[in-house]
Amino acid sequence: MGYWVVELIDEVIGMAGVESQRFSNRSCWNLYYRLSPDVWGKGFAVEAANEAVVMASATEPTWPVVTRTPPLNYAAAHVAMKA
Repeated sequence: MGYWVVELIDEVIGMAGVESQRFSNRSCWNLYYRLSPDVWGKGFAVEAANEAVVMASATEPTWPVVTRTPPLNYAAAHVAMKA
């Protein structure tokens, strides 16, 4: 699949999506999201991540969805858990 532009009222506010990868010798979806700090805390990252997970599940439902983020990036981990 890949990564998509996330827009809010015709303004690009970031990117999100999934990419097929191998993790621990297993096929999986790598979930990615990066949004502008101007929109942090407003739920847009969760919404975009949810859409990416839906697309991944519809395409290859047996693959797990993984997100790799630094341990102290609590906000990114929160988005991943909600998605």
